[in-house]
Amino acid sequence: MNKFCLQNTEEQSPAWILLKTVTNAAYQNGVPLFLTDSIILSYVSNGTLPSKHYSYCKLLCSGRKLTHLATLYQHASHLHLTRFAQTLRDLGYTILEFNELDPTLIHHDFKVLIPLHLIIFNENIDLKLRSHVVHITIFHDRISQNYFWQGPLLLNENDLRLLHRQGIKRTDFKMSDQSAIYDK
Repeated sequence: MNKFCLQNTEEQSPAWILLKTVTNAAYQNGVPLFLTDSIILSYVSNGTLPSKHYSYCKLLCSGRKLTHLATLYQHASHLHLTRFAQTLRDLGYTILEFNELDPTLIHHDFKVLIPLHLIIFNENIDLKLRSHVVHITIFHDRISQNYFWQGPLLLNENDLRLLHRQGIKRTDFKMSDQSAIYDK
């Protein structure tokens, strides 16, 4: 990804470093990621980029503090996600993991936890350098249906406090505390 950044200062921004580290760790651990950030996707779909030579770094590191990515659980198993999170922890990042009982198995009296969301940031960064947070939603394929399911993002007081230190509020996630479904 570095080759797409035009300016050396962009390559050293905390946002770019975090995004590059997360995408590299995901690749190394077999976790395919895709962009779900509605603001960035609207720039791309509307063709409102300032020029043809707009770098990926300028697009992704646009001064915002939060970037939304996602993965599909059928392509990134619990083992892949665990290794991915551990790789990032080993690099010094803080990972908030959100899991819930699989609602498709509860009625069979199986209590199986499934991953729903990961939130990644660097607590050790000087906040004057404009910290950045990456939110990864894990979409679950509902085989008998024609949709993907996303579990709720339920932040507790400690999670909110950690995110507040990074300049992130609950409303920055632009998603409800409820589950959601998306057409395939």
